Amino acid sequence: IDEIDKAFNNLDSKGDSGTSSRMLGTFISWLSEKTKPVFVVATANNVELLPLEIIRKGRFDEIFFFRITEREEIFKIHIKEFRPNSWESFDYLTLSTLSESFSGAEIRQSIIDGMYEAFYEEREFTTMDICKALKQVIPLAQLQTNQMLKLQKWASSGQIRLASPSSNVDS
Repeated sequence: IDEIDKAFNNLDSKGDSGTSSRMLGTFISWLSEKTKPVFVVATANNVELLPLEIIRKGRFDEIFFFRITEREEIFKIHIKEFRPNSWESFDYLTLSTLSESFSGAEIRQSIIDGMYEAFYEEREFTTMDICKALKQVIPLAQLQTNQMLKLQKWASSGQIRLASPSSNVDS
């Protein structure tokens, strides 16, 4: 479920005749009572907008926070999709370092922007093209610094699971 926080963030709205509340009720009942082995994954930009009944244990069992090592993997996944024969030639450490606080969607778009730049010049795209594209993007997290600082503090508190075992939390 992509951006689940958008689906369930305005449940106090009276304009939908209770449809949102019924959808939430049906969804959390299904999460709790499903009988088949189903692995549900959801992304959220703002976990604080989610009703607590969604994120309790037994519905979503873990909340993961992504850091630099995960950004390397996100770059690899997307570049491998676009360049299956040459994906290993990119400098993933540089890309992940330059993309601090970027979302997966922002990372993907920076790759696409880098490709456009290189293709406009009629050449194959490189790490440097993506770096240039990264420098031109202001990630949403930088526009919402207070929210990002709260998420980083939450990740450091040990109350949520880090997506990889590295010890520092950067974004």
